[in-house]
Amino acid sequence: MQPKGERKDWKELARRAANEHDSEKLLALIEELNAVLAEQENELRRRLPSKPGEPPPPQREISRSLLFVDDEPSIRLTLPPLLQEHGFQVNVAANVAEALEAIKTNEFDVLICDLNIDRKADGFEVMHAMRQAIPMR
Repeated sequence: MQPKGERKDWKELARRAANEHDSEKLLALIEELNAVLAEQENELRRRLPSKPGEPPPPQREISRSLLFVDDEPSIRLTLPPLLQEHGFQVNVAANVAEALEAIKTNEFDVLICDLNIDRKADGFEVMHAMRQAIPMR
């Protein structure tokens, strides 16, 4: 349990999610990460200066586009529907080539990728391509 007033680190939650193999625990981490990010966005919005008579800044819809990459058919069939139930738009790839093509043709906010996918390539190649497409700030 976290002490009151202490902010959770979204990067640490993302790291934990990236290393989680249990789908139920992964989903719980994703829900927690989403809540932390929404809380931080709301806090930033409250800090924005507003001038009298000026309308508030437009609400930006949080994009929830996700690329899910795994070579196991059973995992591709079970986890993406759970993520979709929680509002994610999920694009599924079964191998590195499919993932790289998806990254070229779409923009994603989140990548969930098995690291041991193909014999010729692996999930690190997918992560590298995603970082090239959308550099982290």
